[in-house]
Amino acid sequence: MNVSLGASNVSFGLPDREAINDIFVAMAIQAGMTAAIVHPGKTRRAILIADLMLGMDEFSMRYIKWHRVQQKAAAAAAAAANL
Repeated sequence: MNVSLGASNVSFGLPDREAINDIFVAMAIQAGMTAAIVHPGKTRRAILIADLMLGMDEFSMRYIKWHRVQQKAAAAAAAAANL
């Protein structure tokens, strides 16, 4: 069965919407959601961590790969700022 949702619907009008959406998506993944309508740049971390914690990311490889990309981007930004 496929279950989808628009994550921002739950946080409409509330402060700190991004955090609320991230936690909601993680809880929905645990409950069996298969597709979320989210801002991928803002929610990707929460989705990867939820998959990791629920045993859906074998050997944590998706999370580790994403984390390494984030570290490289941060290092490149820091190097560019020091030019």
